[in-house]
Amino acid sequence: MLHEQRTNDGLFLSVKHGALCLESKEPKDGYELVEGEVNGTPYSKYIKKFAGLDGHITKVEWYERDGDYGKFRGLKLSIKDKGEHYLLDLPFEKRPYDYFTKVAENINYAKPVEFVAWQDRKDPRVTAFAIKQDGQFVQWKYTKDDMGECPSAKQLRTGKWSFDDQREWLLERILTVVVPLVDATHIFDEPMPEYSGDDVDPNDPLYSAPDTNAEMPDDIAERQSLATGA
Repeated sequence: MLHEQRTNDGLFLSVKHGALCLESKEPKDGYELVEGEVNGTPYSKYIKKFAGLDGHITKVEWYERDGDYGKFRGLKLSIKDKGEHYLLDLPFEKRPYDYFTKVAENINYAKPVEFVAWQDRKDPRVTAFAIKQDGQFVQWKYTKDDMGECPSAKQLRTGKWSFDDQREWLLERILTVVVPLVDATHIFDEPMPEYSGDDVDPNDPLYSAPDTNAEMPDDIAERQSLATGA
């Protein structure tokens, strides 16, 4: 029996323990035991670490679900590499999630990327995470010096910083800008069944022959241009 976190869509990867990790409920070759606590509840699992992963981001999805330790939210990235499919989990409010929301609009989704993760040198408890494309780290779209329309963090009376407005705004950008762009870029990734049209009656009043001279709608043309860099 396969005990790796595999879904119908591919292998499930998380950004933890100084690496990109596959997880298993039972001991396996190449996996190491990890133990800890979540909300006071102890757990143990086995992980296999990877320093990086190459591939195309073919889908970006927001999820909300209930689990053993409460409600889970975040982004799920579908990645395709040499015929294998992976799902990379980016939990809401965690550093990898915040990082992705700030670089997502600077990624060319028609080209492959490289995900890298390592143990932070300043704080070994932190897993550093980044995305590279064309051999270079993807630059942030929103920075402290140039936030554009993105709200800045707010310092509360308690002295703590609130990123609520910023995260809400960035999530809206992911859902309205990035998700449609990724979908448009990879709309024809999977082989489509051949269609001859033999089962269509041209005399049917509901049938409309394709207009081969029709122009591409402006919004689709713009997305295609963005996806291909044309």
